Amino acid sequence: ELPINGRADLVLKRGEERAIIDLKWRGQARHTNLLSSGEDIQLALYAKLLEPTNSWAHTAYFIIEKGRLLVRNTRAFSGVQPVLDELDHEGIYETLLGKINATYQWRLQQLDNGEVEIRCESTQADLEDHYGEVLMELLEMKTTDAYFDDYQVLIGLIA
Repeated sequence: ELPINGRADLVLKRGEERAIIDLKWRGQARHTNLLSSGEDIQLALYAKLLEPTNSWAHTAYFIIEKGRLLVRNTRAFSGVQPVLDELDHEGIYETLLGKINATYQWRLQQLDNGEVEIRCESTQADLEDHYGEVLMELLEMKTTDAYFDDYQVLIGLIA
């Protein structure tokens, strides 16, 4: 029920079908990994929020530096090699949206309880032990330090 808005780079229409292409300057490997691991959260949100909301839009990344279109399947984009074998983007996005919602509700509950988590390499194992199986229903948590993280000072990792 939380209102969300965003602006997609490119929205294409063919009859009742919609396709969203997110333009990226570079990062072919990173965006290929997002598609192959089902972690393309931005595209999933765009695909669900675009009218009509009762269907999922097709999605792709276009890497400008390489002139390459990265797709999960070729239902909307023919003549393009998909990142993996043809995968059902609707099923992947349904699962991802469920995890997004579960993670959001979980984090809201933590904030309501006054809990603040500092997730970094040195706390990752302890946090996973603490949360246990609940993590299986949530977005995958990162296991490495953020490039820039001032919050580590709160647990004595930065002097």
